[in-house]
Amino acid sequence: MPKLMLRTPLSDFTGYGTFGIILAREWSKLVELSLYPSQVTMGLPTEVLSILGQLEPPKPELIVDLVDPGSAEGKLGHLFSVLFTMWEQTKLIKDFDTTNLGTYDLIIVPNEENKKTFAEFIPAEKIQIIPLGVDTQFYEWRARNLNEPIKFCAVGNLSRRKGIELIVDAYQKVRAKHECSLTIRSTGAGIHPKWADIIKNLSIFCGPWSKQTLRSFYYNHDVMLALSRGEGFNMPAVEFLSTGGSVIATSFMGHAQWANSEYMYLVPHSLTPVKLGYKNLDKESLWGEPSFDAITEAMESCIKNQIGLKQKMLNTKVISKMFDITDISKRILEVVLSGYENYRSKM
Repeated sequence: MPKLMLRTPLSDFTGYGTFGIILAREWSKLVELSLYPSQVTMGLPTEVLSILGQLEPPKPELIVDLVDPGSAEGKLGHLFSVLFTMWEQTKLIKDFDTTNLGTYDLIIVPNEENKKTFAEFIPAEKIQIIPLGVDTQFYEWRARNLNEPIKFCAVGNLSRRKGIELIVDAYQKVRAKHECSLTIRSTGAGIHPKWADIIKNLSIFCGPWSKQTLRSFYYNHDVMLALSRGEGFNMPAVEFLSTGGSVIATSFMGHAQWANSEYMYLVPHSLTPVKLGYKNLDKESLWGEPSFDAITEAMESCIKNQIGLKQKMLNTKVISKMFDITDISKRILEVVLSGYENYRSKM
């Protein structure tokens, strides 16, 4: 079995960092693994700390970079080099070194839209689609009793791309007619905590939480609002589904990997120009603008048709099978090792 290096942030506060921790833990059971962290936070699992503490890390024969495309360093020397990355628009911004991206022997992305984006610069045969996974043993499925009134939530770095203003505006519209509450847990600066002093039954928590606190938060709420205009995968939403809660989500990009009306509410979208402050934004870049009316209709359905909501929540049990991290990590590793063997056979 070849020796593998994983270059990634190791953090429970970011999508890449969280997934990096999980992959390190799972892959260390299967291959000789060394870690090259671009970021390290407190509270890493013992298994990951033991890898970082190796006195003589194994010299790698292949490398996997788990980073955003702007941080990708390209192929490392003669090593078989893999990039696992994602993007949240239909076009890359102009200052990405696409030549650098093209040096990788294999690129893995989590959704079909991302493959189209990267295939503009990189041969499509170099790109594989594999979704992310979640720790379904930690975020275990439970049959829920609905809260009275219904409790909505939103989790993540809640910026404009994440639809934070849509979340708050839709909640205010629904709250004017129905008893309900909204709790927001944001790791970014997209929402000011003082909003909670103005809007009834709105609670806001900012900054990082422990995994245990986040898990309790999931179990205490009924429906997550995931109204992103662009998403690579959206791990918090899938974690929430895996615990037995339902989700209202834009049916676009990464969400399309798990969006299913059997266990959640799909919000239709229209493709619109990206409205972000990038100086070098591709003018043709698009994201999915969710229908505001469809958002409020879905929220009202949760409140008025609680039998339907309860059935969707029961149906989420399939998520644990679809995105279990043990299976997903093995799948990624199999693709990486298969690519490595093909690479060696041509040397």
